[in-house]
Amino acid sequence: DVLLNLSLSTRSGNLPQEGMEIGEGVPEDMHLWIYGADAHGKLKSLAYIHKDEDIFTGRDLYGNPVETIRGLRITNGKLFAKLHFYLVLNSQSVNWTSENVNLDENTSLETLKELAFTGIVSDKEDNQLLMYGESEVEITATSNYEVLISATRAMAKMELFFTRRYAESELTVQ
Repeated sequence: DVLLNLSLSTRSGNLPQEGMEIGEGVPEDMHLWIYGADAHGKLKSLAYIHKDEDIFTGRDLYGNPVETIRGLRITNGKLFAKLHFYLVLNSQSVNWTSENVNLDENTSLETLKELAFTGIVSDKEDNQLLMYGESEVEITATSNYEVLISATRAMAKMELFFTRRYAESELTVQ
């Protein structure tokens, strides 16, 4: 068995600014899957972490939220040449295209990559919108590894400012 100690950090939800409360802008839920790839590239689900309360219980020196998860046991972890990490933050902030989206320990990497949504549930802070990311680490020794997962926002805001000069003016967004 292999024991993992994970230290999770995000730059979203920095120290509160004037007029903001502590925790504002911090992701509201987190799903993290770890898959192992054998020498032939075949994936196997190894671990799943889900948090929807107290996701980040600490802060680093810069005020960024951090969380440490110790002693995550992966059975037969030494059989895998690579570990693949997949992260979803703020999964409750969108309406999924399929009504029966279950993000749990049985969710395959293929299913995660095919998920789609139709819109935002309600007004959210920028850092409380759906974010996702993945990373792969090749296991070469029994030492410490740094896994960086850049969480990409799945949507962006766009503001358009225009004036109508003529009655026949037309705006097209493609």
